[in-house]
Amino acid sequence: MNRGSTSGIKLMIRRLKYFTLLITLLSGFTVSAGDYALHVYQELPAGQKSSIPSQLMKARMQSMLTRYGFRQAARGERFIITSFVKVIERDSQPGQPSVIRLKLEINFCIGDGIDGNKIASAKLITEGSGHVEVKAYVEAYKGISAEDTQVKVMFETAKEAIKTYYSKQCSAIIKQAQELAAKAQYEQGLMKLIQIPDDCKECLGKAMEIASPIHKKYVDTNGMQLLTGAKKAWSSKQNELNAEKALKSLAEISPVASCYKDAQLYHKEISEYFTAAGKKAPEIRMMEASSTESTDKIRMQDFKRLEERLYKTENASIRYKIKDWE
Repeated sequence: MNRGSTSGIKLMIRRLKYFTLLITLLSGFTVSAGDYALHVYQELPAGQKSSIPSQLMKARMQSMLTRYGFRQAARGERFIITSFVKVIERDSQPGQPSVIRLKLEINFCIGDGIDGNKIASAKLITEGSGHVEVKAYVEAYKGISAEDTQVKVMFETAKEAIKTYYSKQCSAIIKQAQELAAKAQYEQGLMKLIQIPDDCKECLGKAMEIASPIHKKYVDTNGMQLLTGAKKAWSSKQNELNAEKALKSLAEISPVASCYKDAQLYHKEISEYFTAAGKKAPEIRMMEASSTESTDKIRMQDFKRLEERLYKTENASIRYKIKDWE
């Protein structure tokens, strides 16, 4: 085997070990639920071509959330955590291959991404080296510890600041929710209320009182729209394609909607059509609520589905304000 082939194999082995390490690091982080929510906002630093370091940094911040009792929220959450990375020192040590060494200043920031107010931060110094710059970044990021005192203080400060925000803004948030509901913008109104952390008990209690009637109007209006859509799809032409469209609409109707029983009958009608024709109906079931399941539990399940859906649509395009946080 010639020298060139040997060097090529060694390079492949190094890359394999590196990517195996990265996958292990990224997959090793889990996100658990907490009273407070933060969106992990991580932009690709200017001049950095590979997204791998940013992905690892995001995983590190997710790990921090879990450690301090926060839950990870999708884009659209008011409060965010982000990081700014500054290269303090960079040098290249000769060799075959050469080694790149980095000394980084990492500034973690938590704040109100909507208003642009930073509420807490932690500045850490870390170092890493590798045969390629990406590897040096990965090694440096491995040195970030969620146990660092500055990190702990940052999250404690953030909790108090978020709690204070919702306490002071409680009346305004409830008023905004009511105004949105009055315009039949029930989803947006509910989102204002369900973002209040569990730990803000007084405000949350008031919010849930308001949320109950808004939620009822929401599920009734939404349920009727879904039922109408199902009837329109099925009545246009009774075939398997339209049956699937209709059943999918019916499957989204909440068990506490006023039209739920009518929707159940329509679901049964479509299924019986297939049985009479000797065909198998599409396996699309409606949501069901057991006799022991409370309305409050169903409402909270609806809130979760609503939150997930809205984050993916109208909130996905939100632009966070982090100017001067660094």
